[in-house]
Amino acid sequence: MYRGDSGVILKVPNGTLIGYDHTGVTLRLSEQVVADLRDRLGLEPDADALRDAAYRIGDIDAWNLRIEKDWIKFDAKLPGYDYPRGFCRSLTGGDIVADSTGPVLGVFSLGGARRAEGTSRNPLYSAHVLSACDDIGAVGMAGVDPAPETELLEQQREETQDTRATKALLARRQKRAQSLPICVVRAETDESTTITELSTGEAMRNLRTAIFNLTRSAKHLDRPAKILAITIDFGAEDMVTKEAEYVSTLRKIMAEITEFVGSLHLHEPLFLLRDNALNTKANAYWQVLTFLCDFNVILPNPDYVLDRDRFGRLTPESLERAAQTDAIVLEHHQSRVPWACPVFLLAETLADQNAIRVNAQSLEPLNLSAEPSFEVGGVFGFKLLGAGDTEITAVELDADDPKSLILSTSEPITAGAGVTLEYAMENGGAICDMWLDDETGIRRWALPCRLEVQKGC
Repeated sequence: MYRGDSGVILKVPNGTLIGYDHTGVTLRLSEQVVADLRDRLGLEPDADALRDAAYRIGDIDAWNLRIEKDWIKFDAKLPGYDYPRGFCRSLTGGDIVADSTGPVLGVFSLGGARRAEGTSRNPLYSAHVLSACDDIGAVGMAGVDPAPETELLEQQREETQDTRATKALLARRQKRAQSLPICVVRAETDESTTITELSTGEAMRNLRTAIFNLTRSAKHLDRPAKILAITIDFGAEDMVTKEAEYVSTLRKIMAEITEFVGSLHLHEPLFLLRDNALNTKANAYWQVLTFLCDFNVILPNPDYVLDRDRFGRLTPESLERAAQTDAIVLEHHQSRVPWACPVFLLAETLADQNAIRVNAQSLEPLNLSAEPSFEVGGVFGFKLLGAGDTEITAVELDADDPKSLILSTSEPITAGAGVTLEYAMENGGAICDMWLDDETGIRRWALPCRLEVQKGC
């Protein structure tokens, strides 16, 4: 070697990349490349690599430490788990993640500021319920900035309605000794005041980024990606859009999301709608759920079953109950079991009788004997408008059809004269179907609606 015993061939800002000495050429390789070569050659990690791995996972009670491809894997008992289990952490960054099986599930939501509400963090399933590693968490960007793209995951900083529902689902699966998948959770919101603004706003763009990040995270974990549900929670924010325009724009949003999801080779998502206490979009949701469309849409339960405080916010108990309901819906969807709350479709007078027949779309027979824990307006929630002094005096099941009701009235009803029948539009209703979840006592209550009374046969 005419230049001496050692030298530099290629130097980069952080040091010598290619050099030489009296033994030959030397290469400086990154830890990730070395780990990849070690994995390809079937070599055990050296002591230095394991010490570095122990440093990366932090000061926790971990054992069975090993390096597999780009991941540090180990066993530990961490907060949020009442038993030891396997965990992993990427060599490239991010938080500790559960070492689980199956696809990486996405649970997303789109809406106004109410949807981004966060409360104190609950460590339960902290390594299963995760978000994109961007220092924001499950509450999302709130429409302030574009969301960054990343494949890394981080644990939650706070509790949102999406994380509550996801953890409730995992708890139900754990009771049944089922697998506990990794779930990526994110709510994207902005300050839109109409659904048209929402459809073209920052929240919609950030939702696309969240879905894309799900696919990247799943690929990084060497798993398939699957969207479990996307909740659209935007009703009370929009006080100006007409009903027909609201319905068409809502369907447009679902169509655009479905198209984007399909472009990533993911299965079409389940859409969940969120009712609101003002019932401002009750008839709009009634149209979406009643008339056929190309999307899988569910409204888990009406808002009137939930309690609110004096500021109109859901109480902690109601937040948990809503999360449990969403978890049951997701559980049904995963098992391909239908879920739908009863929906009233038609109100018509009965000839020569002081009565109205109300037909419902329901998975099971209607139930009039359930005892609601909430305030009920009118008679079982029914109220007549435009009928003068005529009142509803009784409600009973139709003897010929257990999915229909007979409403007795104090006077005959003249159909087609602007007479309208409302259900649960002001307060709650007392109609549900026969289904009951034994674990939580949750029922499927009929959705609010407003029907014009038609002339029957």
